[in-house]
Amino acid sequence: MGGVVFKAVAISALTGLLTACAGTSIGPRSIEPARMNYNDAISRSWDQQLLLNLVRVRYAESPLFVDITAINASQSMSTNAGIGATIGDSFTREFFPSAGVEYRDTPVISYNYLQGEAFAKHVLTPLTPAIIEPLTRSGWSAERLLSCCVETINGIDNDVPDRERFGIVADLIGKLQIARELRINASTDGRIWLTIKSKGPLGMDLRNLLKLDPSLERYEVIDSVMHSPSTVAIQGRSVLSVMHALAFAVQVPAQDEGKVTQLYNNVGAPVDTRLLTSQLLKVHSSKEEPKDARVKVFARDHWFWIDDTDLNSKLTLSLLRMLLVIKSVDRPVGVPVITIPAQ
Repeated sequence: MGGVVFKAVAISALTGLLTACAGTSIGPRSIEPARMNYNDAISRSWDQQLLLNLVRVRYAESPLFVDITAINASQSMSTNAGIGATIGDSFTREFFPSAGVEYRDTPVISYNYLQGEAFAKHVLTPLTPAIIEPLTRSGWSAERLLSCCVETINGIDNDVPDRERFGIVADLIGKLQIARELRINASTDGRIWLTIKSKGPLGMDLRNLLKLDPSLERYEVIDSVMHSPSTVAIQGRSVLSVMHALAFAVQVPAQDEGKVTQLYNNVGAPVDTRLLTSQLLKVHSSKEEPKDARVKVFARDHWFWIDDTDLNSKLTLSLLRMLLVIKSVDRPVGVPVITIPAQ
């Protein structure tokens, strides 16, 4: 009789416990950790994809961009309860209650890769002053934007033969911006303007290099190669062109020197490509996995990484990611290439 009573009490207790568990909704409690975990994982994978594509471009391979188009996560919880019993030699009975709660998270992730018209719009169309202007107002350094995103400004090329002069222009613009003596802004009619308040040495040096009228403070920024004393003519790079330029920052293992593009100056002498990107980005490589990396990828039997203490490189990688996001705003959403249940 006592065993029967114990069995009834045990079942009642288990039933109450499992009912309480089932009655507590797992949905609301899962939002914070799940959202933060997905946010961190997607952010990390974006940076890894960018770094991997820079390595590919350095080795004259084609980059590939895979977007996460959707994440559908379903969560479920099941409960079970039971009673086990044993019969001893004297026919005494012992009861053993058991209970279980199973929680299951089954996300399904959809991917899409860029191709055709979407790829052309996303990475092949040049950046315009209308894209660069809001970035300067969002806190990005005008010097970094010019060095990364602009191919030519008032006839000065961001390339090997003219790189020194272009670097001086970018440096002057950066210093004047920090001193709040220069700004780039859009007017209500959509036109972009460069305002140089400084009449001191830095401001006049910039005007002389860009062949601007020294009596003016305001110059229209146009998307063109033709300029005048009252205009600043800019030709922007495409995102792919930005990547090609930044890819020279990838440190190549000695045995791979013959597998990457070499640059030569106008007299045929090889150029140390690291000088072109030293102030923007540094990507290290080694056989050993790095210990203090902001982002790292394994490719061609080597680790490639950006050091976590390298602020310049982290900012440049963030800018490249921002450019891809901006250029994808008007991209038509395609059908996912593949949908994978995550393990």
